[in-house]
Amino acid sequence: MGQLAAGIAHDFNNIMGAIVIYSQLMKNTLDLSGKNRERLEVIHQQAQYAAELVRQLLDFSRTSVLERHTLNAIPFCKDLVKLLERILPETIEIVFTAARPDYQVTLDPARFQQALINMAVNARDAMPNGGQLRLHLTDLDLRPNQKAPVPEMPAGRWLSIEVGDTGDGMPSAILSRIFDPFFSTKERGKGSGLGLAQVYGIVQQHDGFIKVHSAPNEGTTFFIYLPLVDGIESKEKAEMFTPTESTHHRCILVVEDNVATRDALVDFLEISGYKVFTAKDGQEAILVFEQHQAEIDLVLSDMIMPRLGGLELSHALREKNPDVKVILMTGYPLQDDGRQMLEQGGIAWLQKPFEVEALTTMMQEMW
Repeated sequence: MGQLAAGIAHDFNNIMGAIVIYSQLMKNTLDLSGKNRERLEVIHQQAQYAAELVRQLLDFSRTSVLERHTLNAIPFCKDLVKLLERILPETIEIVFTAARPDYQVTLDPARFQQALINMAVNARDAMPNGGQLRLHLTDLDLRPNQKAPVPEMPAGRWLSIEVGDTGDGMPSAILSRIFDPFFSTKERGKGSGLGLAQVYGIVQQHDGFIKVHSAPNEGTTFFIYLPLVDGIESKEKAEMFTPTESTHHRCILVVEDNVATRDALVDFLEISGYKVFTAKDGQEAILVFEQHQAEIDLVLSDMIMPRLGGLELSHALREKNPDVKVILMTGYPLQDDGRQMLEQGGIAWLQKPFEVEALTTMMQEMW
């Protein structure tokens, strides 16, 4: 499964990238009714879920690479609740509460959302006739010599995420194996037994801890503990570019072999007020750059292309102009060695599919 996902990841993420960009462009540039705006949001979210599916498959065959950001857990969980209201049956009531309005944590939003969704789906299966799913946030100040809720959990300030249901519950014999890979109490074909094992791994990768309490006919409650971050404010999402005097004077060379992705990027950049040149691969990009070097302020290039890839292109362009700004886009998950290679070379990069706000932020940082 992992090898299959790796083989299709680049092309698949190109497809999802075009859908993400166009859905965001339509949502921000068209005068839409509330219902059509909701439909576009569903398209956008489904594209993200599809890309996440590929990342999940890759997780099973190699160590996942986290994209961690410091954020407030409250709006993160509120967005999750909105999502769960769409995917869980109406017979399940979702209740979200928090003891405080701000909990700063450092996490990979996509990975951690997936962990919480896995738990919600398990809760749904435990409540076939409906019930209540509770999501509660509070903080825990664990002092030295104080008994920790989970063995080996060190002293410090922790965010406690409680995910509970009113379902059937589980006996201790099952509880002791609940995080084992491929262990499942469901009928054959109803579950892979990887969901909670993945949750356990994701929590550990976030330097966190997890425990579970359950008993027959008493429901099940998971407790996740994540380190709280002090003195760091969440970064606000960058707004989409609107045409300004400064953007009208900038020019971007887009290098992308996938036609749909290239067209989507060009549409976004032109709507944002940029002049755009295009090339279908690295060799064509060099010719365009030689003709318009004085005009081009930034090169936005795919990493994997026929004839000449993005990394080789960036080296070739820097021989012509050491100050050229380059952003590489990749549909393949970059492992640590790949990241270090790019970052040591001073090359910025984005993982496909990306939100247009992420591209906006990166361009703003490079000007």
